[in-house]
Amino acid sequence: MEIRFGWGADAASWADASTGVAGTARTGAVRMGPRGLVRLLQTRLGLTRPDVEPAVRIARYAELAARADHPWHRDASRLDRWATARHLLALRDELVLAGWEPTRLGDDAPPRLAALAAIEAQVRAQGQGSLALPPGPADDLAEVRAVLAGLDADGATWPLGISAIACEERPADLPGVWPEVLDLLGRLGVAVEGPGTALDPAEPPRLHLVTAPDEWAAAEAAARFLAERGEGAQVLAGTDTIVLDQELRRRALPAVGVIPPSPDRSPQQVLGLFLALAIAPVDVRELAALLDLRLADAPPRPDGEDPSDAGGSGMGARPLAEPLGLVPPRVRRTLLHALADEPGIGGEKWSTAIAELAAGREADREAALAIDELVRAPLDPRAVLPAALLARTDWLVRRLRAVDRGTGLLAATIAQLTTFRAVLAVLPPTPLGARDLEQIVASCGGAAASPLARPEAAPWTVATSPAHLAGAPGGTVLWWGCVEEPPRRATVWDADEARAVTVAGARLADPEALAALETAAALRGLARAREVIAIRPTRRRGAAVQAHSLLSHLIVPAAGQTVQDAIEGATVGAADLIDGGRWRLAGAERALRPSGLAPRPVEPTTLTRSTVPGTRLLRDRLSFSQVENLLGCHQKWLYRSALHLRPADVATVSTGNRMIGTLVHKAVEDLVGPGAPAHVGGVPSADAIRRVLDGLVPRHASELLLPGRESELAQLRARVIRSLTTFFTALAEAGLRVVDTEATFTRDLHLPLASGERTITFTGSRDIDAADADGRPVVIDLKWTNDRGRYGRSYDAGEAIQLAAYAWSVEPHGTAVVPPPPPARVGYFLLKQGEFVAADPGLDPTGRTELDVRDVFDRMSVELTAAFDEIAAGTVTAVSGDLRRKHDLPLHPDREDLDKATVATKEAALARGGIWIDATCGYCDFSLLCGLRGDRS
Repeated sequence: MEIRFGWGADAASWADASTGVAGTARTGAVRMGPRGLVRLLQTRLGLTRPDVEPAVRIARYAELAARADHPWHRDASRLDRWATARHLLALRDELVLAGWEPTRLGDDAPPRLAALAAIEAQVRAQGQGSLALPPGPADDLAEVRAVLAGLDADGATWPLGISAIACEERPADLPGVWPEVLDLLGRLGVAVEGPGTALDPAEPPRLHLVTAPDEWAAAEAAARFLAERGEGAQVLAGTDTIVLDQELRRRALPAVGVIPPSPDRSPQQVLGLFLALAIAPVDVRELAALLDLRLADAPPRPDGEDPSDAGGSGMGARPLAEPLGLVPPRVRRTLLHALADEPGIGGEKWSTAIAELAAGREADREAALAIDELVRAPLDPRAVLPAALLARTDWLVRRLRAVDRGTGLLAATIAQLTTFRAVLAVLPPTPLGARDLEQIVASCGGAAASPLARPEAAPWTVATSPAHLAGAPGGTVLWWGCVEEPPRRATVWDADEARAVTVAGARLADPEALAALETAAALRGLARAREVIAIRPTRRRGAAVQAHSLLSHLIVPAAGQTVQDAIEGATVGAADLIDGGRWRLAGAERALRPSGLAPRPVEPTTLTRSTVPGTRLLRDRLSFSQVENLLGCHQKWLYRSALHLRPADVATVSTGNRMIGTLVHKAVEDLVGPGAPAHVGGVPSADAIRRVLDGLVPRHASELLLPGRESELAQLRARVIRSLTTFFTALAEAGLRVVDTEATFTRDLHLPLASGERTITFTGSRDIDAADADGRPVVIDLKWTNDRGRYGRSYDAGEAIQLAAYAWSVEPHGTAVVPPPPPARVGYFLLKQGEFVAADPGLDPTGRTELDVRDVFDRMSVELTAAFDEIAAGTVTAVSGDLRRKHDLPLHPDREDLDKATVATKEAALARGGIWIDATCGYCDFSLLCGLRGDRS
């Protein structure tokens, strides 16, 4: 075997040895870097062994450092055991690569070296014991060196199977023990050659430097070049090719597919979320995120297999309905719906959901019970032992493998979890803190490949580093993303440490010398090309980027010209490549033609949409919230209620005011339940309110129990106690008796549509049903809001359609009653402010006029009829959005501006017997669909 050895050649193509020992690519000639050569020598010398993950080595090294207990790192280890061990191990491995011998350090060694030597004494004392430090790449090189030296000392022969090694660098310039290793190979019969003139270019390549204002313009230029001159070229992908690949696909060309793995992709979030839920307190938002997490695209399934099984096989022709998640889709949906109703664990909704799933299919039952056990009995955060975490992750291992089913889609996730469990197995039985776990998970690797990282067969070759470029001189290199890379941190050894390490037999690598080796390797790759077309954006991800520093080595400035001036003079903008309807770059040329697409207006004049006329979109059953949506915005109702579009399930888990409002509503319901004081006309005590509220928080607002929110919960408790005491006291003093809470109703509403009368089933539930001393019904709606005046303005303006609908729902129906009884009295109670909005002076002393609920309901019915007639005619209006567009109002306009803009609209609605209701577009899920929000260019 003939080897072409380069310091920067690791990860380059092995077969790319055309300028190697014999000058042509052929069987038995390979190219490799330092790690590749060590691997080969391990194989030939019988030294191979399974790789050990770095995180496992850190865990072992932390224990060895604790046993050494050197004062230099003692305090740091006590404060941050994992980070300290990781740093010390990196220093130790660097010294091993340099060839140090810690036993040769003197008693006056610098403290840092003395600490490392003390730990290394523990490493050697353990030998192959249970605390032995698993070898890493540095130990592999040291072992290879020791075996080669032993063979040389004994005069033994060993069939290495290597005839020659052609080095791209002078062996003496290589760092650490590499010069010695190559010398030993030479003494054992391998022909080790230094760089020759065959590797040196005759002249520097021609440079074509192109800049673009953004990646899209840069990608367009690169794709055009590859379309014209891509055959036989080499693509040097300095950055990811996501945007370039899209431009290539537009031209029916293969994708480059260079996208680095990342730990931030969704499959790599599983372990962190799972551990967060395994330790108290449980954050329901993280639970929702885990349930909703998408691990992979949905594979096809065999005929007859239930599509709700997230672990389904991928061998059939019909696709699964949903992507793969940690739990089956039925479990995900059911539990997320329970959390949306009650954002907590252990409540009625959660227990009902678990019971429903437990009675279903085996896959659903097993997953639901596992999640339930995880969050119902979390570990005490003060006693998180490795053994307990190992037990908790048993199910996660089984589930991930069941979802993956050997496809390799979750290989990185499973590897991360396997490494994490291996670390837990070697940790001492002491509690782990949150920071420890966070760092351990981060150290366990787990960078997942992008689903877009799919290189395709192409007429060009691809490299990701200039040092990997190869081939006979004279080729063309398209350098995509020719931008400067972030600097790498190098270990700095002071003069005393450098002298002590040298005495101990080491040959420390000089950072400048290492950088020079890497730069020389990159330049050799680029210099083999006849021409280099370097295309880069001036801004990437919103930040300005600089040209790669290697360009300064390739450019030849004219007399009296600086390198920077030469680079700027040789650079052309992407827009300047077009001249006279033709695009030209480095010999590639193509004619351009107008697309023929007319530009869309930036600001559409209306948000109205059209549909085929007919009544198919109308519905025969409406809740009050649907009616309110319909009156405020026909499009919002269409998307949500007719077309059943919904936000993601995870987005429906309540938080903020919505969550607190539901919590306090439930507290009122429990306080007036059978046997409660308020139910029989009494006022519950502050202790009774506190007990009810505290009992509901874990089920309805569990996020308030998270660390750091104690003050917020205390303030909420005090506010609710004051507010509900005011509420029940005022009811009692006004002679009102609570009859029911959350009373549901279903009534028929007859609408005289243009297409004929239509009967709508109107449904809803009333917060509080009460009665006065005369038995007249009283309906009170509870609101938790920051806007103190909103509901008062609505009441006074005769726009309280919710109160009107609820009053209508309690009126007698069936046989006509003549004369009709007086309508129900109505009002709001503002839970956050502890105030009533009502005409009853015993509840609200502001002297409001009684709301004409029948008139408001009639006007609401007229507006509802008009809305259905408009939709049936084929027009769907974004009512509130159009008003904002007409008056140039933002999504969240000031109240004064909105009132001023709606005066004419409200008067017109009143004149036709209808009513105008604002849809609060700023909180709408569909403002992108209607066109009110987003890029309309």
